[in-house]
Amino acid sequence: HTLPYDAALLDGYMDGKPLPVSLWSAVTMPALVLEGTESPASLRHGAQALANVLPNAQLLSKKGLGHTKKLAAHLIAEELTAFFGPNGKGR
Repeated sequence: HTLPYDAALLDGYMDGKPLPVSLWSAVTMPALVLEGTESPASLRHGAQALANVLPNAQLLSKKGLGHTKKLAAHLIAEELTAFFGPNGKGR
């Protein structure tokens, strides 16, 4: 039931329309943008666009992940643990 709202909100952005930098420039905390190499191109483009506008973002492409695959929670957990762990950038 949220798909029409989602589609209206994301109109153009999943196709490469740049995100407004002014909406993201105040986000100064470290951010991990994680994408699956097996996700559809539109979702990977969206992840790249978000990483481009966040001032302190790291984009990580993870093989074996994709929105159309069974969730590989252990692969995501490994990256989140590294990012938020004692020596990670998300601390």
